[in-house]
Amino acid sequence: MVRVAPAGGRGGARVIAAKLLRGNSDRKTRFHTERGARMPLREWFRLPFVLASRLRRGAEEPWFAPGTSGYLSSLTRPGWRVVECGAGSSTLWFARRAGSVLSLEHDVTWSRAVTARLEQEGLGNVDVRHVPLDEFVRVLRELPDATVDLAVVDSSEDAACDRVACVEAVARKVRPGGYLVLDDSDRPRYLAVERVLEHWPVRRFVGIKGRPLLAVETSVYTRPFDTAEQAPQTEGVGTST
Repeated sequence: MVRVAPAGGRGGARVIAAKLLRGNSDRKTRFHTERGARMPLREWFRLPFVLASRLRRGAEEPWFAPGTSGYLSSLTRPGWRVVECGAGSSTLWFARRAGSVLSLEHDVTWSRAVTARLEQEGLGNVDVRHVPLDEFVRVLRELPDATVDLAVVDSSEDAACDRVACVEAVARKVRPGGYLVLDDSDRPRYLAVERVLEHWPVRRFVGIKGRPLLAVETSVYTRPFDTAEQAPQTEGVGTST
């Protein structure tokens, strides 16, 4: 005779715990990134806030690994030029902090929704540009070199264009001392970015996003100055390490 533990007993608790911890084919557990890094202890204290964010509608917090937004907020200045691959809550977030934002979005319905939200909030410093995915690289390459203070690569992908190609295209557009953000940088298919940005210092953030409820990694790279250049002494501006 097989005994079945009641749902509210120890057996039920084990089932719940197993579901909470369960990973998938890409990660050991829900709290490991695809790179294999385990979520830092400090991120466990953020979990209640992450879970609460799933219930909030219209939140403007970018969907990066927790800790990334606070770091970027400390860096971003009112005169900065931001370029995004992929529009969304981050578009409004950057619009409130930077001088201008160019956001490339392949989904026409979503781009209209983001534009409507910007108009509703009275934010007129954003160009949400509907661009097919296979045109992202061309648009990025047409930007003047070394004129972008912060680039964000967090777009959808298809066979014609992936995030690695976007990083390759936008890297030269970032000014020396500027920043490039790659979300979900723990995915193995993005390892080529390490070659593209080989000499760029990087700061990585690991934690659980609200959706999906999995540990992820967001990397913030800093474009180094050439040996002939010197970093400006700007008071209050942080640098990645």
